[in-house]
Amino acid sequence: DDPERLRFVEGYVAGSDKSPTVGGLLGLVPGLGYAYSGEWGNMVRSMVLNGLFGWAMYECADHDEWGLFAMTTFFELTWYTGSIYGGAIYCKGEKLTIEGNLSADGSTVAKRKLFRPRGGDEVLDYEDVFQDDPGVTRKKATKRRIKHIILEILKNVLIFLLVFGLVIFGYLTFAVYFSRSNVVYGESMLPTLNPGDKVKTTMMPYVFGKPHVGDIVVIDMNVVEAFKEGKITRFGYFPRVKDVLLNNKNISKMFFKGAEPHTLWIKRVVGVAGDKLEFRDNKFFRNGELVVEDYLNDQTVINYPNGTVIEVKEGYVFVMGDNRNVSNDSRNPENGQIPIGALTGKLKR
Repeated sequence: DDPERLRFVEGYVAGSDKSPTVGGLLGLVPGLGYAYSGEWGNMVRSMVLNGLFGWAMYECADHDEWGLFAMTTFFELTWYTGSIYGGAIYCKGEKLTIEGNLSADGSTVAKRKLFRPRGGDEVLDYEDVFQDDPGVTRKKATKRRIKHIILEILKNVLIFLLVFGLVIFGYLTFAVYFSRSNVVYGESMLPTLNPGDKVKTTMMPYVFGKPHVGDIVVIDMNVVEAFKEGKITRFGYFPRVKDVLLNNKNISKMFFKGAEPHTLWIKRVVGVAGDKLEFRDNKFFRNGELVVEDYLNDQTVINYPNGTVIEVKEGYVFVMGDNRNVSNDSRNPENGQIPIGALTGKLKR
């Protein structure tokens, strides 16, 4: 009733209503549902992230990393179902409510509240939105659009970096502690392990416990050497992450200038802290008792360091290969006892 006061105006954003059914069906192909509803930023984000997770799933399956495959599949299904839902919900109209009053010079000072079904209320304050000069209105609209595009680009970049960082962190943590693939080279563990065998190791038993006699373990001899030289004084998450990176062929070539992966040893633990090991008459004794090892490739061992008595130090293990006559292991003084921190995992049975 008051011509000088504009209480509210309701309407709908022109052209925003499209079929949610069509949007959802197109969303089965990541990005198409968003493209149909005009959400170009979400379209790019959906295509990139779903593609990234799809590639990760393929790599995990190709390398028999089924635990990591399950984790990446969970993330992918989350984003994929979100793409389908987004393709449908973004097709719904946006309800526009405008409240304001006419100023003394005849222009309108307005407050626009834009309700989006998928995101709640977005409140934007505009001055002179409905003033008589359309040129000023177009300029302000152009500035707002440019600002919106820049913010959308920055938001998409940040989301991508965040998700990419979480995926890499998850992969490295999984590989360091839960499950890691290795390929056997050489014959030092015959007949238990053959050249070319694919084995999986885990660090979890050594996070909450210590190695035991009989464990088959993978050892990074580069870490052993660095520890002897004082380059490493403690073992933790980040040194193990670097070890995972260096020993992954694809990652090492990407980030370490084509460096070839380190050669890891796989051996059997035959002595732990406090054990007294003795070699005499080409036989092996532990704590005064003859050790019977049915798993050896050859029961006649000719290269035991006879006359040697070794006491395993705290924080170390003594390792030997099952093919004793060809294995290079802790019997060699240049290798000696292995610090537990140099173990990258225990063989899964």
